[in-house]
Amino acid sequence: MWWGMLLGCGVLVPSVEPIEVELSRFTVYGIDLAGEGGDAGASGVEIMAVLDVHNPWWAPFTIDELGWSFRVGDSALTSGELERGVFVRPNGITRVEVPIEITFADFAAATAELSAAEVPYALQLDVRAAAAGGPWHWPVLVEGAVPRMSVPTFDLVDWSADIEGSTLEVDVVVDVGMPEGFALHDGAWRLSVDEHRLGSGRFESRPEGPLHLPVVVDAGGTSAAGWSWMRGEARAMRFDLEGAVVTPAGVVPLEARRLFDIGGRAASRD
Repeated sequence: MWWGMLLGCGVLVPSVEPIEVELSRFTVYGIDLAGEGGDAGASGVEIMAVLDVHNPWWAPFTIDELGWSFRVGDSALTSGELERGVFVRPNGITRVEVPIEITFADFAAATAELSAAEVPYALQLDVRAAAAGGPWHWPVLVEGAVPRMSVPTFDLVDWSADIEGSTLEVDVVVDVGMPEGFALHDGAWRLSVDEHRLGSGRFESRPEGPLHLPVVVDAGGTSAAGWSWMRGEARAMRFDLEGAVVTPAGVVPLEARRLFDIGGRAASRD
């Protein structure tokens, strides 16, 4: 299962209880310009580990160090530590969230020899604090399984642009590819030409496949993007998406950005 193992907490002394480990965000970046390829190293997932720190004392304390290491199969993928201390309130429970980032490239390398739909992970956490009773160290091990993941793809299939008077009509078709068992849920998209915003819109739940992004721009108004495209000066089109993806572990926020080469090609005139 995707959930972390639960550990019992002490009654008379502080303790750390892992609550869950879950996918919290997908991030996809890519470039498709002349002479440049996609930046796979910048694409990946964020995993959020959630801990409850139980403090039965009437005195607060601060977690000075919280480090982690994350393994998938036999491969150590990432390690790090929180950059700031965590205040633990007295006579209660303080929830701590630990964000862990993993690139798709590292995940693919770690799971290349594994064939199961889910792969085992081990998250080792080391929590240290200077409390009223002296220094404390809580080593915590969370084990579970994560679904196999590959980088989602957003490829430019086709685009057309026509001019009627001062109006520029653009239709962009982006092919969406998700890992097996994943699906694009919903979200908002935006198209830009070079540094100029071209248009935006929303889409609802949909299967994998082509995503049509129709844009109508009054280039006679204030749209610098429209003028740039009509004059054949535009070099690249940028696709931004903020939405969600359905995964075996639930619905996860998705952020995608992709640059496509349009090479200064002007819109056609009928």
